[in-house]
Amino acid sequence: MLEAELSGFSTASQAISVSETTIKELRLVLQVAGVSEDLTVHAYREGIDTQQTAALGRLAQEHLESLPLANERMLDALPMLPGVIRGPDGLLSLSGARPNESSQLINNMNVTDPATGNFSFNLPIEAVQSVSVVSSPYSGEYGRFLGAVTEIETRPAEDHWRWLFTNFFPRFRKRDGAIMGIESFTPRLIFSGPILKDKLSLAQTFEYRFVRTRVPSLPELQNDTSLESFDSFTQFDVEFSPEHHLSTVFTVYPEKLGHMGLNTFNPQSVTSNFKRRGYFFGVNDRLLFSSGSLLESRISYQTLDADVLPYGPEGMTLAPNVNSGNYFSEHHRFSHRFQSSEVFSFPTLFASGEHQIRIGSYISRDVMNGERRNRPIRVVRSDGSLSTLIEFEGEGSLENDKTEVALFVHDKWTPMSRLTLDLGLRYGHNGLTSEHLFAPRLGFAAALTGDRRTVLRGGAGIFFGDIPLNIGVFTQEQDRLVQRFGVDGGPLGSPKRYRHVIPDSGLETAYSVISNLQLDRQISENLYVRLGAQRRESRNEFVVEPRTVDGQSLILLSNHGNTLYREYEITTRYSFADSQQVVFSYVRSSAVGNLNDFDTYYGNFPDPILRGDERAPLRFDTPHRFLTWADIKIPWDITVSPVADLHTGFPYSVFNEDFEFVGPRNRAGRFPRFFSLDLRVTKRVAVSFNDKQYGISIGVKIFNLTNHFNPRDVQNNLASDEFGGFYNSVGRTFRGKFEFDF
Repeated sequence: MLEAELSGFSTASQAISVSETTIKELRLVLQVAGVSEDLTVHAYREGIDTQQTAALGRLAQEHLESLPLANERMLDALPMLPGVIRGPDGLLSLSGARPNESSQLINNMNVTDPATGNFSFNLPIEAVQSVSVVSSPYSGEYGRFLGAVTEIETRPAEDHWRWLFTNFFPRFRKRDGAIMGIESFTPRLIFSGPILKDKLSLAQTFEYRFVRTRVPSLPELQNDTSLESFDSFTQFDVEFSPEHHLSTVFTVYPEKLGHMGLNTFNPQSVTSNFKRRGYFFGVNDRLLFSSGSLLESRISYQTLDADVLPYGPEGMTLAPNVNSGNYFSEHHRFSHRFQSSEVFSFPTLFASGEHQIRIGSYISRDVMNGERRNRPIRVVRSDGSLSTLIEFEGEGSLENDKTEVALFVHDKWTPMSRLTLDLGLRYGHNGLTSEHLFAPRLGFAAALTGDRRTVLRGGAGIFFGDIPLNIGVFTQEQDRLVQRFGVDGGPLGSPKRYRHVIPDSGLETAYSVISNLQLDRQISENLYVRLGAQRRESRNEFVVEPRTVDGQSLILLSNHGNTLYREYEITTRYSFADSQQVVFSYVRSSAVGNLNDFDTYYGNFPDPILRGDERAPLRFDTPHRFLTWADIKIPWDITVSPVADLHTGFPYSVFNEDFEFVGPRNRAGRFPRFFSLDLRVTKRVAVSFNDKQYGISIGVKIFNLTNHFNPRDVQNNLASDEFGGFYNSVGRTFRGKFEFDF
């Protein structure tokens, strides 16, 4: 066999037979080998988007995967956006709104908790294509929120099969130099690819999580909260034709959180278990007609059940130094939601410019039933004498349902090439209030320069919030019997029975009036600057307050709440190749509102003591916040992603030994200034095996690199010997990262 090889040509061969006495002449023809070329495309956008009128913050998938996120889940990334902050209770505030006043959408389908209005579940970052926070969406399509909308776009399947296995090494719990069990084990398996090429694809994510989180200010082995969960996210994409696409998502999300509310003053016995379980199934169908019109049909069904379980049958004892007993409220809840929407986009209409007109409808049916049983609450003074005894009477069975209907029309009008107007109108009807709600809004975006590198955008609109089902069961809550005692131990009068009532005129739907103005300037090819201002006033918010009316003791739920939020923002972004960027932002804000909001006293974990309402800075109010983060690739295929967060401390109130507020609420002082420098460094390694390429990512995450003192608890009881002390700061923390991609 004779073979001939030459670089760039296919190998040629021919079998021959020769002898010592013969000479043969052979001709081998080398064919040109197939030509292949690798092309890497880097996108650099000329100018700035002049079509977007809303204030929008967005994180793409590549940044979700590289930033130092503690739990590597979708909601962890939201505080990387200006105007989003994690409050002292660990919940997210968007645009100065309470956690249950913002909307959560996955592929344009509502996934908030039907009972409370809070975000209902989280997703691993690998399942997310992008996450956006829209604080002023002027399209009529948006509703059911007072603060902002979080839009999650899930990640479709790859065009080839891809497998990813990560976090499969457990982290051990170390105490006093010894290993005492598992501290964390969070393996994830992700695979996606085509089942039928160009027709049917699958994206699947599995995640198991077991995490213990330490509270440093409590005794060892009595200072851990726990989380155990299993998440499965499945997405099928069907391509019937280039004009017809169907996507289905199915996710299950059972989880159990142990020792909720554990802190310096609430030992483990005073906390509770929180169990949630549910699933979500959604279908999104998109059909493009030959005329250019588009029909989007969505239908979904969601269940979410929850249990709050104290660690024992005793009541709760509140004392100036440390609380004792067991958490006072036991809660069981079952809820589900069915929703359907249709959105029709007309072909572009040319009349005094271009009109992109959309109309749509939305209908949902929410149902909840359950029970809340409360146990006695004892307030004791520093000398151990009983100050107040609160008991509960009544069945405590909770049942409610509602039907909501909405219609909208939206016109994106471009009267000239450098000006876009969003004209939106939304109509809503909620079965709980039987109101007819009209919400107009207007947005604009204008390119101020011919190069389209300077854009002024803004607008104003009315946005009606959602009414969670637990508001509708307020009058079904157990009565409170309150007995006060003197320092000698004798009762001060007869016990007062507080019944839960709403005004005879009924309740109204809360709404926000939002306006904003934003200037975007592209200074150079890579450098962007944004100046923004936003004002949001929420009216008719739900507040609760003890009242005495005609000699009767009542707990009144009313629409007397009002929140005023102001925000001024400056953000700079320097972008360069391969999605690398450096972002810096400063936000000056103020969030002032009523403190007796419904969710604080009748949400999943109600506060035990209800006092009179006041207007003051909200618990997550942060007047000054500096945030910077970067995603930078350096030689040797290493990615460095630092995040620095500096902001004003949260406000707090002061109590006396009877747990009555002393002075104005949330104006007694603030926590120390918060600062955290987090860092993630990742090295990508390519490995060849059996002529296949595999990727391995090895890295480290460091949280609070400077070991700054960031307390989460304050002793705010005047009767305590430790009054004014701050506790429970998490020090410098290291986490490893190992990921196998094939």
